[in-house]
Amino acid sequence: AGGALLVKDVAPYERAKLRLLNLSHSLLAYLGLLKGHETIHEAVNDAQLRGFVLQTLDGEVMPHLEAPAGMDVNAYIASILRRFGNDAVPYRTAQVASDGSHKLPQRLFPTLKAAWAAGEPAPRLELALCAWLQTLKGKAEDGSSIAYDDPGAEPVRELLRTLEDPEALVQAVARETTLWPAFPKDALLRMGTTFARLTNTGISAALTPLLTR
Repeated sequence: AGGALLVKDVAPYERAKLRLLNLSHSLLAYLGLLKGHETIHEAVNDAQLRGFVLQTLDGEVMPHLEAPAGMDVNAYIASILRRFGNDAVPYRTAQVASDGSHKLPQRLFPTLKAAWAAGEPAPRLELALCAWLQTLKGKAEDGSSIAYDDPGAEPVRELLRTLEDPEALVQAVARETTLWPAFPKDALLRMGTTFARLTNTGISAALTPLLTR
């Protein structure tokens, strides 16, 4: 009634929202924080970040997402980015980044695990997870401070205070905390290399080779 869309199974719509809309929000938050952006509006209007989000969704998320019947996924993604780009809706990157230790297992991990199960690397999603780690260090690429609430990430912050080697840090997070599911060894090795590159070169340089157009 009243133009509402009634569906028998809402689960596919919930999955699509988590893995497209909510994931995009998280990507823009963590990458945006590292680039010094205070709002999602600024982040989505950063051409490098916008391109990264679009290519992540197109190349790594959509191949492993069973879209709900009748959903125009490309139109949905376009509407998401229009909404995020509206400066009248001032989502703050730090607010969206909060509680990533609880949000990312729903938004990012299912697609990562699906890609790995299919024998496919997911370099952009792997970088996104490394970007979350990098934000927990508390410094943006320009040296400005990053601060947001994520009590569940305290075990990772403890490791960051004691481990300087990026590759060892990734292995330690997987081994010594319960935040990540059982990741394949080859994926952890790739993520260690990615986190080292992110640590050594900064987010802008780390993103460049992952942008294909």
